Amino acid sequence: MKIIDVSMPIDNNTVCYPSNTPVEVTAERSFAKGDGINVTDITCCTHSGTHVDSARHHYNDLPGVEGLNWGGLVGRAYVVDLYRTEKSVSKEDIDFIKALKPFDILYLKTQNSYQDQCWEKFDQNYIYIDESAAEFIVRQGIKGVALDALAVERFGAKEAKTHKILLKNNAVVVIEGVDLRGVKEGYYFSACLPMKIMGSDGAPARTILIPEEDLQIKKQALGVRRDGSYYTRIEWASHTTDLEYTWVMNLIDDDLDRFGGTWGANTAGPANAILSFFGERQEIGMFRLFHNVGIDISILEELAKYIRIYVSSDDRAARMRQGTDINTIEWEKVIDVEMEMKEKWTNFILAQPRSAKYVRLELVENFKPLEDLPWVETSEFKVYPPAG
Repeated sequence: MKIIDVSMPIDNNTVCYPSNTPVEVTAERSFAKGDGINVTDITCCTHSGTHVDSARHHYNDLPGVEGLNWGGLVGRAYVVDLYRTEKSVSKEDIDFIKALKPFDILYLKTQNSYQDQCWEKFDQNYIYIDESAAEFIVRQGIKGVALDALAVERFGAKEAKTHKILLKNNAVVVIEGVDLRGVKEGYYFSACLPMKIMGSDGAPARTILIPEEDLQIKKQALGVRRDGSYYTRIEWASHTTDLEYTWVMNLIDDDLDRFGGTWGANTAGPANAILSFFGERQEIGMFRLFHNVGIDISILEELAKYIRIYVSSDDRAARMRQGTDINTIEWEKVIDVEMEMKEKWTNFILAQPRSAKYVRLELVENFKPLEDLPWVETSEFKVYPPAG
């Protein structure tokens, strides 16, 4: 069984929030001093290292650490990787979780986990949780939220609105300072065990994650990734270059080192790709698409302005070839939308789930006419089962 310790180490070098008492670990007695025993003293703030905030942190009439809801500390968790998010986590960044299979504890992995200096010296520009995300988390009934920063609040915020939204009525356990640098997006079993400091507004906590596939309970169904999306295979794609398979692989791989992590189709549109579930029929509840034009090699006008998504169980989709009319295959159009000219995740939640063997992604046209810009692009495309 793989156990991932996401706790910050506690020693004299532990990074602390500037207004808090620094960590000081001293040897009160030791073999080196001739005492015949080791005894260590520690002085620190209760909000040191990986720690929890109790409701008493911002509400004097609510319980301290002893009154924390265990459901927000121990149970099924989902880690969201938000490395593309800048400045703060908003509702828009995590709105898709409402269409995932249920879980109780939300771990937010941000750019903080991709910058080692954040763990060596305090950086006041850390990614925080904004009010819209906090309100959404409460509405979704999430019992615990963990962030890879020493505070969920914006640095220097005077009113602590995010804290107050989450902690009001003891609704959500707040876990701060989790080290998610080695953790991938997906489902886990979470165990966060804070010290039982009676009446305290916070407490350091040893926190671990166990990948759900390593457990004997609640395993994902066959064909489902750790993040809850289906494994998909690219059956066919149009208008690519000589390295067509390599380019289109970005739809399912998110490899930023390969052509900037995009599917670039050599046309202003339309361009089509067909994905399958390795011959299986699956229930579909949501699509997620990261609209992206790569790293320093493209411009935003190359993004697809219109997106259409279709589903089918017509096996002719697996035999599609260049020069064949894709519309001879029986398709059901489930999404037809105008996109923003912006790099972002977009979530498409189906009001009625569909059962299908194939998914077709159509980039209808880019933001400029053909003579000006003969490329249309997008990036990572994920398909999820219905929630529940």
